[in-house]
Amino acid sequence: MANQKNDYGQDRVQSRRDRRTFTNHANTRRQQRGVSMSHIDAVMAFGKRRVRNGAYVYFMDKSARRKAERALGTTYSRIANNLDIYVVQSLHTGEVITTAHRKVRMKW
Repeated sequence: MANQKNDYGQDRVQSRRDRRTFTNHANTRRQQRGVSMSHIDAVMAFGKRRVRNGAYVYFMDKSARRKAERALGTTYSRIANNLDIYVVQSLHTGEVITTAHRKVRMKW
C-alpha cells in the first residue's frame, strides 16, 4: 500500500487491489475493529447509501442483504454475520474516512 496526502494534507492509504483510497484514520480503525476489505466491498457495492454531514454513509438493510445474497451466493453465507458495519466516504475526495460496527438501527 502506498501512502499519499489528500487535498487536506491528511495521510491516505490506497489499496492496490481495487484503487479505493482510505485515510490513515480509516485504515487504522478498520484494522482495530476487525473489518475486512471484503466486508467493506460488499457494503459499498450492495448497501444503501445516504448523505450525512458532507459524507456518504453506506450500510446494509434487509433489502440490501437480499440483493447481496442473490448476487454473491455461497460467498454471502461466509460474510453475512459480519455485515453489520457502516462505511463513511468523503463526498469531495471519494476516500473512505472511517468504518465501524453498527450497534443500533440507523435513522434517517
